[in-house]
Amino acid sequence: MTQKYQEIRIVLHDRIRTLRKKSHITQEKMARRLGISRRTYANYERGIHAMPVEVLVCIADIFGTSLDYLAGRDMPPEQEMSESEEFYDRTCKNRDYYRENLQNR
Repeated sequence: MTQKYQEIRIVLHDRIRTLRKKSHITQEKMARRLGISRRTYANYERGIHAMPVEVLVCIADIFGTSLDYLAGRDMPPEQEMSESEEFYDRTCKNRDYYRENLQNR
């Protein structure tokens, strides 16, 4: 597992847990909403098992957020893409990274 992939997983699980706790939702309730067992959800949230994309999409919908936010790829609201070379550079690097890793699977 690459370092970048590990960083994304850490941010992902951390944000999901934080959003759940801020919303005062138990793991049991989240699991019921997702149609999975509490144990499975707990394993996803702790990073023991990777979450299927369908589960990630449902979690993003539950909290009214984007997959980019959950993965730590959010952009501050006041920042415009055309105004930020740093954002553009980061986006291109991420795009290249994902293309390379998808081709290697």
